[in-house]
Amino acid sequence: QQAQKTRNTRPEAEQQAAVQAALAQYKQGSLAHIALEDQSSHDYDATVKGFQKRISTLHQLRHAALSGIAYCSLELCDPTAALAAAQQLLGCPEPVSEVHRFLGHIYAGKALCLQGRLSDAVLHLNHRVMGRQGGAWAIPSYDGRPETSLDARAVLYVNLATVCIMQNNLAEAIRSANHAMQVAPHLPQVALCSVYIALRQGLPDQALHLLKRKRHIQEKAAA
Repeated sequence: QQAQKTRNTRPEAEQQAAVQAALAQYKQGSLAHIALEDQSSHDYDATVKGFQKRISTLHQLRHAALSGIAYCSLELCDPTAALAAAQQLLGCPEPVSEVHRFLGHIYAGKALCLQGRLSDAVLHLNHRVMGRQGGAWAIPSYDGRPETSLDARAVLYVNLATVCIMQNNLAEAIRSANHAMQVAPHLPQVALCSVYIALRQGLPDQALHLLKRKRHIQEKAAA
């Protein structure tokens, strides 16, 4: 009877052991599946981030290329091509960096001035555009281009003063020239613009003072 009982319980014990082994194997497989899903999720996130970074880089290259085309077109005396590139840069649907947007306004304004469209140029060369440019940041430079945002702002003020002079708006020209002098008095075009305005006002003594001040600034910078 005892032997019969032992034979009856052995299958039950073996069955329980088999169930426990199956459960352990199932848990192990589930954990492995979860780990695989986590790894797949991590790979997906990394792929998306890498793709977004490449897109951002392509956008930056596009903005730099359009800026360069506008600048080179102005140097080649082709305001039509310069204006087209500048307008394309300013009209990009993706976010454009502050420096490239700033250069877009500068080049568009210059191109419009060369075309004689002074009223349109003022829309780009105005104090509202200048007011949105804060701080000092580096500008990718070609030969003859400003190296910092402060120099670029001063050049933009000089351009605006020039447009105002051509429109016989001397009061606005004086205001723009004063802004340029405050931002970057070391630039020669800033001093010459102020000298010209002083002469237009019939103030030769002030013009002479500005020329002496310009020479003093240059001597101080050279020392």
